[in-house]
Amino acid sequence: MSEYLLATHGLTKQFGHHKAVDHVDLHVKKGSIYGFIGRNGAGKTTFLKMISGLSQPTSGEIEMFGYKNAQLKNVRSRISCLIESPGLYGSMSATDNLMMKALALGLADPKDKVHGLLDLTGLGSVGSKATKNFSMGMKQRLGLALALLGSPDLLLLDEPLNGLD
Repeated sequence: MSEYLLATHGLTKQFGHHKAVDHVDLHVKKGSIYGFIGRNGAGKTTFLKMISGLSQPTSGEIEMFGYKNAQLKNVRSRISCLIESPGLYGSMSATDNLMMKALALGLADPKDKVHGLLDLTGLGSVGSKATKNFSMGMKQRLGLALALLGSPDLLLLDEPLNGLD
């Protein structure tokens, strides 16, 4: 088993003649916090999309929890992400959005966890409010709560402070 929770080797994503991500080697140990800093269009989001399985690399390799390539499907359930914007059901409340994801994850009796995450993200007092009426910052907070639901082993956050006051 690798000492790294996540490793990439020569990870590349090309769109036509443009390389959005160019041969990135990254090694992340368990318990570490990493951040990407770069200008708009530098490939940060594209990189995270490849790690999360939302996009396939043009070349290179991703290893997570000791699994590579096609075997990654065995560990995708151990990761969670918030990339670009959270997918929310606007007519549903914050609590219902979280409860639906908890159901999809197969979490048993998630009510306490859901209410704890709403409190943690500063949304405890608006849990019954329809998310279509949320501000950008409130939606981002709910996205963070959704990403934390299920206690993932690897959390991928793309601009997690975007819109927060």
